[in-house]
Amino acid sequence: IIDLYNNDERMEKINVFGGSHAMSFANFNDNFFSTNVFFHYSDRFAFSGLFNNFSSKVKFGLKNLTNKTIIIFDYEFFSEYKASDFLNNFFSIFSNTIDKDKIYFFTTPLPSLYSHRYLDFDYVNNSINNFNIELEKKVTEFGFKFIDINLFLNMNSNYMSSKDLLCHYFIKPDIIHKIIVEKVI
Repeated sequence: IIDLYNNDERMEKINVFGGSHAMSFANFNDNFFSTNVFFHYSDRFAFSGLFNNFSSKVKFGLKNLTNKTIIIFDYEFFSEYKASDFLNNFFSIFSNTIDKDKIYFFTTPLPSLYSHRYLDFDYVNNSINNFNIELEKKVTEFGFKFIDINLFLNMNSNYMSSKDLLCHYFIKPDIIHKIIVEKVI
């Protein structure tokens, strides 16, 4: 687990928990906000213990919640589970005393043509769409904030356009910045 953070106290801090998609949020530092990214490595081919390690990291990070927090899941986090089972287990870490107005759940971005080439594209795409539907239901049920990141991205048919991505996977910083300014701060 790698933590990428900024110690500048002059602006609003936003914590980001996630896997590879969280890396798109790393090292923002402007006049409005800075980000602290808590990156959880997800091995695409070794799923054991992945969920427990990530949920423990988030639970620990929310213990003394003072900053706004974004949680974004990678496909690999939930690919071996039924979406509703994964989310029921994950949401069990939240206590009733958490400030729900400070926690933002972002949908998992849909794949680009090149991001998951080693897997059946239609299966991955359907899995992510189903997960995002279940995520919105669970976030609404718990009263957290929900942001569909895919609404900010260009789509080609049923996949994400590479024009919004770095290396066919990471969402470009200007898009992330826009989402945070418009929806989080």
